[in-house]
Amino acid sequence: MQLFESADLFGIDRLKFMCEQAILNNLDTENAAAILFKSDQHSADRLREASMDFIVQNFDQVSKSTAFEQLARTDVDLVLEILKRRT
Repeated sequence: MQLFESADLFGIDRLKFMCEQAILNNLDTENAAAILFKSDQHSADRLREASMDFIVQNFDQVSKSTAFEQLARTDVDLVLEILKRRT
């Protein structure tokens, strides 16, 4: 994720795309909420939507993760968006 953030900071779009691919390939119940948070911060729409969809589909497991608890403390709006998409 750090390389992705650096690529975004320096406007290296190709590297950012490659990092997104690697992140998506490693998306799981433990890191999905953290990936959603970072992708929202960096306006990475494709990564944001993929992580959001993953969280909604796997909500029962993701909601028990430490990353989700951290997300709930730091960005209530994202958590509300997740909850709205579940219905």
